Amino acid sequence: MGKWKTKGTLTKSLTLGNQDDWQAVSKEKKYTKGKWILFTIPFIIIGLLNYSFSIIDNLRVKPNDISHAKEISNYYHMMKKKGYQFNDHQEQIYSYYEAFFDKNGNYEFLNYPHAVIFYGSKAHRESYISAVILSSTFLLLAFCLSILLLKLIPFRKNRKNHLH
Repeated sequence: MGKWKTKGTLTKSLTLGNQDDWQAVSKEKKYTKGKWILFTIPFIIIGLLNYSFSIIDNLRVKPNDISHAKEISNYYHMMKKKGYQFNDHQEQIYSYYEAFFDKNGNYEFLNYPHAVIFYGSKAHRESYISAVILSSTFLLLAFCLSILLLKLIPFRKNRKNHLH
């Protein structure tokens, strides 16, 4: 209890309150901060997943690119049969487009990263690798935030009382 004097001789007392009261208020403030975090984490997870999947979508080859690669590959293959000598740059382009396809001439999903890494230009290779790393990082962050969210959500042990 605290006391102080005001005008004149009157003395007023100040009750500081119970210690449990201010701890309850402090816990309530922490709870509201926790609620704010619980409400924002799902939106962050959805944003990270959306951004990661959009990067992954940009990494794949579009159907028009596959048909273009097939035309270029056939053109270079025909020129090679005619005995045309390629310079280093033309040989790299031929190898790049040829790597899109397997021995039967069919496109496979994993052939494109192989073509970019081994036969693509340095800038293309670096941008592809950085996009893969960035997308993987976003997926890992989304996974970790999902685990954190599941740990922060208060689950009740007795669910029977919750149903009524």
